[in-house]
Order: sequence, then structure tokens, then C-alpha cells
Amino acid sequence: MLAVYTRLGSVTYCRYYLGLAEDHESYFRYTSGRWLFNEKEQLATRYVRFNVEAMKTIACKAVGAQSCTSFTKLGEGTYNKAFLLTFDNDSEAVVRIPFRIIDPIHLVTASEVATMDFIRTVLKIPAPRVLSWASKANSTPVGSAFIVMEKMPGVSLADRWFTHPDAREMVPMVRDILFLEDRFFKARFASFGSLYYKHDVSPDLQNEKLYSDDSETREGEDRFRIGPSVQPVFWRGERGDLDIDRGPWKTAASYAVAVARCEQQWIRAHAKPRAYRDPFCTSHSPAVHIEWLDHAIRAFQDPHLIPDDSLHCPILWHPDLSLSNIMVQASPSPMNVTGLIDWQHAWAGPATLLSEVPHALVYSEGVVSLTSGPRPVPLPDGYESLPEDEKLVVKWDKARADMHKYYKLLISKRYPLRQEISLRPQVEYVSTLLDAAGRSWAHSLVMVRQTLVALQILWPDLYPGTRCPIELADHTLQEYMRDHEILQRYLAARQSVEQELQTNPEDYAATQARCRELEKRWDVEAYGGQFPWRDGQYSSTLLM
Repeated sequence: MLAVYTRLGSVTYCRYYLGLAEDHESYFRYTSGRWLFNEKEQLATRYVRFNVEAMKTIACKAVGAQSCTSFTKLGEGTYNKAFLLTFDNDSEAVVRIPFRIIDPIHLVTASEVATMDFIRTVLKIPAPRVLSWASKANSTPVGSAFIVMEKMPGVSLADRWFTHPDAREMVPMVRDILFLEDRFFKARFASFGSLYYKHDVSPDLQNEKLYSDDSETREGEDRFRIGPSVQPVFWRGERGDLDIDRGPWKTAASYAVAVARCEQQWIRAHAKPRAYRDPFCTSHSPAVHIEWLDHAIRAFQDPHLIPDDSLHCPILWHPDLSLSNIMVQASPSPMNVTGLIDWQHAWAGPATLLSEVPHALVYSEGVVSLTSGPRPVPLPDGYESLPEDEKLVVKWDKARADMHKYYKLLISKRYPLRQEISLRPQVEYVSTLLDAAGRSWAHSLVMVRQTLVALQILWPDLYPGTRCPIELADHTLQEYMRDHEILQRYLAARQSVEQELQTNPEDYAATQARCRELEKRWDVEAYGGQFPWRDGQYSSTLLM
């Protein structure tokens, strides 16, 4: 049994991977984890019944086989379950079935298929070749949308990560990732949105051009077009029924404004005043959320904050370069990248907001500290006196921190456009404000306010001699400072509980019991909010 702790929005939860008997019901059920709260709802959104035999038949035809010799669940992620199929002609294929949490499944599937084709044939980035697919459940005997794709060579980076390779082993992987990411900049699109086959978008969008005038490549203009965004921020829950602007957009600012206005429209139609719960899910009225989002919109519309320049051009980017989505050569071969998988929700967005350090390489906390400058991260004081098992932990943390630094060092030396992006201080504020604006009601009003306050304070330094579009009254700033102090208390208490829940990762029942015990000891008044891990609390993968 393997326990994995992972972040779910602002909440930490625990998954336990279990070996289950292969039967059709286990194909339909979510079998890759457990939740400490909201488990019933989480499992329900991930239960997908489909016709297994029909799926085998379609896959056989796609690979030119007579029969499927094995149908094995590979695992499940946030949005999909994946199966490995083998056939009587010695070929293999991967089948992916989306969860019901995805909306709209038709557009998301159609866009991902087109994106993988574009990535593989136009940008020459190794990605799975699609063998067969259906985007509508009622159009196939399978009874569910699906994608059948080739199995990429190699193993996931996660498989080699858990062997704790040293920094020198990881160097080829970091270089390959940067080389592949640089190819994204060769295709500069004329609009912001998701990529589709030309015949899958409306006639008016078919008449739009694919690329901007300064794009290095023109290949694929006859096959692909930019269409409406399939980002979850525009489709979660009741948002799918709203009459809102989902693109495509001509400017990055128009996209940012659309995110905030989508949230405002949802709040007007569906938000209900609620009792105070915690500093994230506040008791502020819908009107307060809408007012703060108006401030965000004015900020997004300011040409200084989001200029219409080459650094904000629309480029395609992988949505989640995590350990499981980067394929590398198996050990003992060098750790070169063999492919990138899971292109769901990829879209053409502003280069400034997409080109960040991949999740797989981010080092944010541990027993060593990231340092500035080109030198490797130093070992902490007292390292030589540590027991051997603790030395191994420190050395692994240092290797990961070194790779984070190496990635950024290579950008500064070899990729001038990305280096220029990284030196723009406002990029972080725009990115944070965009993420928060799309989830203001659910849990992010605190971040909307915090970012706008910071921008107002820093504006004279960021843009000397210009008028700040954010004009917050003194009493508003005082209210923010009071709430910020409460937030800090709440975060400290939550972190303490989080650490205690990670002390016994091998037994779900014991961890759940410990969670309930900590809930009884939780002081709502002292900590500034209710216990974070309880049924009914916000979960980023449940619709809201």
C-alpha cells in the first residue's frame, strides 16, 4: 500500500493506492485513492460506467488486432481514468475515459485531440498519436467519451523520481524540457483560446486566421483554428449554462476581463449569502465579491499591467508538466525526455502567464534553501553530523533544489525572451489575480483583495508617473489588514494540523481517526475559522 499526499486547491488530502481485483465494476469505480472529507461526493463524480467490450472492439480496430489480450487500469487522476490495453499482434494502446467533473466533455475532448495532433505534427514535440476517439457518449457504443492513443515509450518521470537520482542524472531531462518548451514560442497565434480542428469550430471562426503575422511557423493553417476556451474557469458547475464570453479573444486583457466577468455573472445568478466559515470562504455578501472583481477588471484593463505586446502573445503550452506527465527513458539509460502526455485543457494563452517553472521541477520547501546566483545550493550547517538516513533526505532535497536553479539558470543564459518575462515583476501579480478572480466566491476573495492592495501600494514603483487604476478607500485597506491578520493565524493553525496528519501515512483509518480527534481540539475563535478538513468544506475538484 502506498500513501500519497497531494494538494487539492488550498486543501491537503490523502490518497491511498490499493490493489483491487480486475473486474468491470472496479473499472467504473475510482480505486486510486481516499479522501479525508467530502469522500462520498468525490467518488460519485469519478464513477463512470461504460461498455468495456465495445471499448475493446474499437481499440482492436484502431491497432489492427483481432483481440484484446489484457485491459488493465493504469490509474486515475483529477479528471480521467486510464487503461493499458495489449493485443494479439503484440501492440499496446492507452485508453482514457473522462470523469463527469469535466464540462463540456465534447469540447474538451475535441480540443485535446486536435492539440495533440498539432503538438506532434507541427511543433514536432513528442506526444501520443491518437488512434481513435469519441467526444459524445451517445455517438458511440462505448457509452462514454474516450480517446485511444499510442503508448509513449519510456517511463514516467515519477518512476525515476522515487529512486532519488542525483542532480547529474537529471541534467538531460531539464535540458530536454527547456528545448521542447522553446518550440511552443515558434507558433504565435492570432487569438487566445483553445485549439480545434478547423471543421470543429463555427463558420465565422473558420474564416479567422490561425497565426499572427510574426509567427515562425505557418504549418497547419489549413487544419487547425482557435476556438472557445475549455478552461474549467468558464465551465465549472452552473457556469456551463451561463451566456458568457468564452473567447476566442484578441488581447490578453480581454481574456483576463472575461475571467472576472464570468465569476461576477455566476455570483449574481447562483451565490447565496453564507455564514462565516474561514478566511477563505468568507461571509462577505455577493455584492462585496462583485465590487472587488470590478476593481480587478479595472486593473486588467489598464494597458500598463497587461500590455498588448510580444510578451503577451498567444502561445500553446502544456497545462501540467508534473512528474506523471513527463516521460523519460527507463533506467539505466540517461534521463532524456521521450514524450509529454495529458494535454487536456491546454490552450493558447499569454506567454507571460504560461511560461513558468514546470511543476515537476518546482522546489518550494524542504530542508535546504534556494539561494540566488549561479552556484549550487549549499548543504545546511551540521550536515556532516547527521545520521546517514537523514543525510539521504538532505541530499535529495539539495538535488531537487539544484534542478530548480539549473532550469532558471539555463533560461537566463539561453532563452532571452523567457528571461525578459521572468524579470517583469507584475507578471506574478497578474497571474495571482487571474487565478483568484476565477474562484472568488469559492475561496479566493482573500487573494483578490491581497493582490489588489499590493498592486495599489507598488504601482508608483512599477509604473512611475502613471495613475493607478485601483483606488481603494482607507477604511477598505484597514478592513483588509484586520482580515489579513486573521488569515495568518488560520494558516499557521492549519499548517500545524497538516503536519500532524502526515505523520502516519500508511493507514487510512488511523489518519481519519486522527483527523477527527484534531477537529475536536480545533478552536474556531482562536484560529479564525472552522476546521479545514470536514465534510461540506470547499474542494477544488468538486464543482462550485
